[in-house]
Amino acid sequence: MATDIPVVYDDETATQVPTVWRETLIRIVEAFKNNDLSAISRIEGVQNIELENLQEIAENITDYGETLVSLPDETWVTSQALWMGFCWDVILDLFTEREGRSDLILSIRVFETDGVFEYSIQDIYVP
Repeated sequence: MATDIPVVYDDETATQVPTVWRETLIRIVEAFKNNDLSAISRIEGVQNIELENLQEIAENITDYGETLVSLPDETWVTSQALWMGFCWDVILDLFTEREGRSDLILSIRVFETDGVFEYSIQDIYVP
């Protein structure tokens, strides 16, 4: 049975990505994997982002030259969230068909208002 990872408000130590965020993050990655960028606007909790901006982010995947795959369980072992005092910066490791864990990451910010989480897609890139 998987361990439930709580939301942690610690601005000194990065933690594993909280369990409660994972389904939304999986749906975001699936939309990029399937090149269905318009689906992102239908994911509950994801902040509105212009399609043009999403296309620019998706170009980073194309330029990388590999094919994304669905997030394996390993993602949650290596990815991190860090409380910044007003939101969490999340670095999510992405996986490809050929490489497994790739150099690509999804950078996303998670905000909380009255117990509701909101996700702001920042970029997909190689750090």
